[in-house]
Order: sequence, then C-alpha cells, then structure tokens
Amino acid sequence: MPYCFVPHCSSGSAAKNKYYEENNMPKPRFFSPGTEERKNEWEKVIKREDTAMTLSSRVCSEHFTVSDFELEYITPVVDGSLHKIPRGKAKLNPKAIPSIFPNYPTYYQPKLSKRSAPKNRGSPKKNPKKIVLPAVEPDIVVTDDPQSSEIVHPENLQEEEEICNANASISTTPPWSCTEIHNLQKPINWVVGSTLEVTRKMIVHIDPETEQINKLITFSDHQPPIIKLRGVLFTSDIAPKINSAAAAQTLLEKIDKIKLCSGTGYKNKKFSNACQLAVKKGKRCQDCTKLHDRLRKIGYRQEKVEKRKKEKQEKKIKLKNKIQSLTRSRLNLIAKVKKYKRKVEHLIRQCQAKDETVIAEAISKLPAAQQEAVKACFAASKRKGPSGRRYTAEWIYECMLMRIKDKKLYNHIRRHEILVLPATCTINGYLKHYGGAYGFQPQVLEMLKKKTADMPAKKKER
Repeated sequence: MPYCFVPHCSSGSAAKNKYYEENNMPKPRFFSPGTEERKNEWEKVIKREDTAMTLSSRVCSEHFTVSDFELEYITPVVDGSLHKIPRGKAKLNPKAIPSIFPNYPTYYQPKLSKRSAPKNRGSPKKNPKKIVLPAVEPDIVVTDDPQSSEIVHPENLQEEEEICNANASISTTPPWSCTEIHNLQKPINWVVGSTLEVTRKMIVHIDPETEQINKLITFSDHQPPIIKLRGVLFTSDIAPKINSAAAAQTLLEKIDKIKLCSGTGYKNKKFSNACQLAVKKGKRCQDCTKLHDRLRKIGYRQEKVEKRKKEKQEKKIKLKNKIQSLTRSRLNLIAKVKKYKRKVEHLIRQCQAKDETVIAEAISKLPAAQQEAVKACFAASKRKGPSGRRYTAEWIYECMLMRIKDKKLYNHIRRHEILVLPATCTINGYLKHYGGAYGFQPQVLEMLKKKTADMPAKKKER
C-alpha cells in the first residue's frame, strides 16, 4: 500500500476497514493535492516539519470526513426525481481538507467551524400577518405584533397582501440559469457541451493546433463556475458566483484572453509539475522555462554523444574501406610483379636458347668495347647468380681502367646492373700484379723485342 504523508498513520488496518464499512465508505484510498493552493491548505493542517509537502504527496482517506467524498452518481430523471448510483471509487470534493488526525494532540487538531443554515433570503414583509376581527364601528384590524398599535382599514388590507405575494414570487424565482449559456456570444473555437445534470452546463475551448480541449468552464445554477485550464483546476478571483448572463459573458471573455503556457516543447516532458498554466508575457511560465533549458542542455549533451559515436563509426568504416583498398592494390601489385618476373624469365630463356653466332652477327656492327660489354651481359645471363661468371681478358682490362679512373662510378654501374662488372675484390686482385713505375714497363719492352725479332731492317728503322 502507498505511503501516507501524515506521520504515524496506519492506513489499511482491520479496525479502519470496519470503520469504513459501518459508515458506508469505500476502502482506504490515497489522494494528492493536485494544485498549489490546495497543497498549501493541506500542509497548514497536517503540520509536518521534517519534510515539505509536494503536489505528488499522498494523504489516505481516513483523514477526511464522510461529507468530503462524493459516494454516488446523481442523474436527473424526466419526472423530476434524482437517480443515484453508488460509485466504485470515492471521489474527493475539490474543497476537501483533511480534518481527522487521531494520533495528533488536542492543540494540533484543526478547528473546523460548522456553517449555520442559510437564512430566508426572501424580501421582508412590510407588516406581519394581519388578523381581521368582526366588523365593529369603526372597522379595526388588529395585528399579532404586540408592539404595534397601528389601525388598518380593511380596504387597504387586500392591496398589501397582493404586494407581499408579488414580492414573494419575485424572490423565489432564480436570477440565473446555466441553460442561458447557449445565448452567449462565444469567441472563436469555443463550444457548448452538456452534462448528465440539468443544472450544470459546460463550455470548452478547443486548441486549433492540437485539436484538444485546453480551457473548460462549468456553469451551475447554485454554485460559482469551475474553471479548468488543461485539465487542472484554476483558482482565481475572476470567477465569482454568476447571477446574470452579462456576468457569464464577461467571465467567458476574460478566460478567452488568458494566454496558456506553451510548455517545454519536448515530447518526453511537455509541462513542468509546477506549471503556472497562465502566462502574462512570453510563451512559457518560469517553471516550464527552467525545465525547457534543462531539457535543452540534456538534449545538447545527448546530441554531442551521438555525434561522437557517429563520427567514430564513420572513421571505423573509412579505415576498413581504406584497408580493403590497400589490400586490393597490394595484391594487384604482387600479381603484376609476378607477371613481369615470368616475362623476364621467359625472355632470359629465349636469349639462352639463341646461338652465339646469331648474337655475334647482331653485334658485329658495334664498336669493340660495346661488343665486349654485350658478350659479358649474355654470358652472365646464363648464370643463376653473380658467382661463377667468366669474363674475357679484354673486358677485364676495360673494367680495370674504369676502376682506376673512378671508384664511385664503378660501384654505381655495378650496383644498379647497368653493365655486368666483376666484383671490386676481383679487380683488386688483378691490380696487385701490376707494379706502378715511371716510364715504360719491362713487359712492354719484352713484347716489342719479340715482335721486332722477325721484322726486316727497313721496318725496324721506321
């Protein structure tokens, strides 16, 4: 069972249930104030100091009297009688205030003043009831008022009785009937509705945007009108008891001019719990404005979080697509490299299959040094690696000259395989056998001696 706001309350006990059954009351229920004014009235009576009362606080039905509840549905019948149907759940009167606190001390018990019965509101008679005596000379009429010594002639008695009857008939007729609201000049979007009770009529305002009822005025013959804005009771001094059609027309125009609070503008929380309903300036009341700003900040934070998540997800998708594209391009490059490798191997095999005589005929028109270079290239193509290559003496001689002239150039040509050159250590081995000296070397002179041994004397002189 829910918690009662009244301290030390034991609602729902067996004794309480018996009390409700004896007094023909429904089982305990809980009621909330609903409005700020009603909450303040309840808080004064309950007098709880440890916590403040809110609009959602609940008070159980054991703290109200039987007269505070509407226990029956009352419906008028055509013959003038009233048809009563018991309610399934008791309804609390709008002006009900909790007054039963058995656990409170006597000085905390609220003092409720009982209102005395209303006096007769009819117009007072000018004279009390007259008593006519038998005809005497002169004709005298004696009243039942001992303090009155007035003598009334019988001729004037009939006129006075007619005036009294007319005044009595005027006072008994009601000055206002709620059925007259059909004759009022209704502003735009106001519609007249009907209830089950003949003495109650309502007129409602329909919002053209939402197509819902946002203003309601209930007129009654014997009670002040009830005004509701967006289904909440609106307490104000602009709704006195209506006594004429002009007053009802004025009230209708005042309620039509009231500007309602537009709310927060968010679907999850349309209005604040403490919404003031009516506003004088702007679109929202202070409470709805604060709630609107808070919801806007919350929405802004949520949008930022969602934006970050979206950006993170987009980055992941971009990275994934980039990896896939790089993988595809890498596979394509690997396939191209394999293709060109196969093509080069095929060309090498074709060169190896060619006869040397064909190659010699093809390079016969080149200079001698280029022919040596081409022959060295073809000879190297027949080997799987750089080891085991064989070079001619003429090519070794050219390589030695290139090595002597520029070491860096030699290494560059060999590293980038522009020409087939022996290793540096091989060239260094050949250069060790040549001694460096000024003039002609002995080997040159010996070669000249051998060459000129068989030559005629005339050629030697030349």
